[in-house]
Amino acid sequence: MQPKDLIKPKQAEIKRIKAACPPKTFTKEFPLFYAGQIPNMACLLAEGEVVLTDSATKEQVSLAPGDLLGLYHVINSLPWDTTAVILANSKASLIDKATFLELLESIPELEKQLKKSMD
Repeated sequence: MQPKDLIKPKQAEIKRIKAACPPKTFTKEFPLFYAGQIPNMACLLAEGEVVLTDSATKEQVSLAPGDLLGLYHVINSLPWDTTAVILANSKASLIDKATFLELLESIPELEKQLKKSMD
């Protein structure tokens, strides 16, 4: 199971995203979204781990630091078929739709990567 809208931005892009949305430290597990939910934020994992669980198969996959998840779903208001949990002692930037649209304008490479991930 690999999320369709998972992007691995370059370091320069990560730096700009973190400047716009400083990473938050999660001291306990935090549900990013649930299966069937329309997400209101994307997530750039800075440290630690995010675990995705497929609602049908219960298969799990972990995201790595630097992974950016959820952009396509947030922009298009599409529900997830997975549940995502940010694990304790992780750091992540949570990016709302308005901020992400601003980032797309200022970082054109993100839009290219997003389109490529949807092919």
